[in-house]
Amino acid sequence: MSTTHSGLAFKRFTRQVRTEMTAVLAVSAAAHQAETLLKSAPWVEQSDTQGTFPARNALQTGFNEKWDAFKHVGDYASGYQKAYAGMVAYRISLPADAAGKNVVSADIPLYVDRWLVDGVRVAAYLSDDSTPATDWDTLREGSGYLSAQLPMTYTADDPPLRVVVEKNDTLTITFAAPIAAADYLWVVVSLEDYTTSRDFWIEGAALILGETVAVTFDADVSADTIATPPPADRRVDETICYGVGGILKRNNVRHTIRFSGDIGAHQCFATHPLTSDGSEVYFDGDDGQIVGFGGGTMSTWNDFHSVVMTRIFPLGANDAFAKMRFSSGVVLPMADKEFSAKMIIWAGRIDLADDETATDIVMARADMSAAGYVQQNMFRGYADQVTVANRSADRAHTAWALTKVGEHVLEGRDYTNLDTFDIDIKGPGVTVMMICVSPMRYWAEDAVDMPTARATFKPGKYIYLS
Repeated sequence: MSTTHSGLAFKRFTRQVRTEMTAVLAVSAAAHQAETLLKSAPWVEQSDTQGTFPARNALQTGFNEKWDAFKHVGDYASGYQKAYAGMVAYRISLPADAAGKNVVSADIPLYVDRWLVDGVRVAAYLSDDSTPATDWDTLREGSGYLSAQLPMTYTADDPPLRVVVEKNDTLTITFAAPIAAADYLWVVVSLEDYTTSRDFWIEGAALILGETVAVTFDADVSADTIATPPPADRRVDETICYGVGGILKRNNVRHTIRFSGDIGAHQCFATHPLTSDGSEVYFDGDDGQIVGFGGGTMSTWNDFHSVVMTRIFPLGANDAFAKMRFSSGVVLPMADKEFSAKMIIWAGRIDLADDETATDIVMARADMSAAGYVQQNMFRGYADQVTVANRSADRAHTAWALTKVGEHVLEGRDYTNLDTFDIDIKGPGVTVMMICVSPMRYWAEDAVDMPTARATFKPGKYIYLS
């Protein structure tokens, strides 16, 4: 029996080159030179797993590790410009149980911008090598490839007009014969032709979503067991947040709702922040809570759910953290969800007044009734700074001045305690960190489809910083 796995761990490697300044009238020669440079450029491993397109701007300069496959011009000045080109290799880790079995095919979600005339070349091959091949033929053909995919199209008008739209499709590379599984499946994305140009423009780009690449085996293959993650540099424990009836609540994780009226069976975009008709419910972060649609039986379709987590901890003068992860084994299962969420991470320093104690501070939490707590800037990250009022059981505190230190879109795969998220937090001082997770997009035709339009966020009791 065959098995298909998606959501496999992966790494991105990029090749990116640019020419020297050349006249815009020599754009064709510059395009050919860029292709020549690309064939021998070194591969660079990237920490960012999300691909994107370059901006269409002749004045842009430099490279971006998020670009997958592209060609464009940049650095324009007084009739001169540079030609840029790039390609990407995705290293997909295969389950250990695949050893001794064969890979039949790979499904690859491809996205192409509106300017790519000649389409995209996607190749795949199996290897135990942890770095991409350097041979050009291997990178272009692998053990199987698809050429000229999703090219820009023209109308039948006279003269023909370009159909200017972005395109996407899931491509399937089926190998001529099943190939013995190795440590990795390599997927290489390049443009079909780097040498074409239009007027003074070199243009076009493509990307794939590594999270949703699916690999089919010719036998049963079990997914890898989630290993217990190693201790990180710093564990942030649950925070005692406030007292209710003399009982101290823990974890400081809040479930928030915004009622929006009947939304019907549609694709929806969550409209946080909460407003005056919103409510707030405590829940234990280790147990989890739905992020998405709510409303008891899910029959009314009229409320959005989100989560706000607060952690307060001291930092030393030399403390600096670039990554964050959660402690729950399965933080957010989204591999089979038609659902997207956004996570915004805020942090700020807390200055204690002379008569305030550390106990006062850890008893504080964001004040749900305060405008700063319910603003779109906080949930959506529309600003780089926000001010959030806070409260405790017995006293008010100075409002928190928070800076956005991380922004992530969560979709298309399961997130576990092995997934890390980029942040930027530095000491010294007592620091408050607020993590906001809220719905971004979801789709359901009717009530029976609701399980694919929601997910349960289970952060766990601890956050690890490294």
